[in-house]
Amino acid sequence: KFVKLPKVCDHLHLPIQSGSDRILEKMNRGYTAEQYVEIITKLRSLMPDIGLTTDIIVGFPGEKEEDFLETKRLLQDIKYDTIFLFKYSPRPETKAALIKEKVSAEKKRERFDDLLSIQKEITLSKNKSLEGKREEILVEGESKKNKNKLTGRTRTNKIVNFYGSKNLIGKTINVYIKKSGLYSLEGELTRGN
Repeated sequence: KFVKLPKVCDHLHLPIQSGSDRILEKMNRGYTAEQYVEIITKLRSLMPDIGLTTDIIVGFPGEKEEDFLETKRLLQDIKYDTIFLFKYSPRPETKAALIKEKVSAEKKRERFDDLLSIQKEITLSKNKSLEGKREEILVEGESKKNKNKLTGRTRTNKIVNFYGSKNLIGKTINVYIKKSGLYSLEGELTRGN
């Protein structure tokens, strides 16, 4: 049904947290990495251009190098549009806080930086693939960085900034993607808007 609903954005946020089944079990997530990948595969078979984002935590207590490498492989295989990446920090009165095997702050930082570097390349590549294409966007309002521009989001939840009249706010319009960056796209109004 999701695929056939034109009012629903072509984007999903599906937290994975870790690519390691051992760590997922410690997190009490209730699924394996393989089950998660099966869901992604099914989604992409129905909607090849779906935008996907996720949450990942590095340095969960007991995370070994092989656990981290499984997360890294999953990130490289799935190729999310964006990730929300976190370093584990203990929360009082949780089971995780009681696990004795801790990951050092230095190791957490290394793993965080490694995944962030990989994801930046993936995000930039995905954004660059939109250059020269026409995209439908929902105009949200004025751009935060340039009050002379408007900002909106594509159906896959990518931010697009462009020059246009404020009467476009709240409307769905088409823009031509002129340039891509890591965090947003630069667009231009197409004819008929």
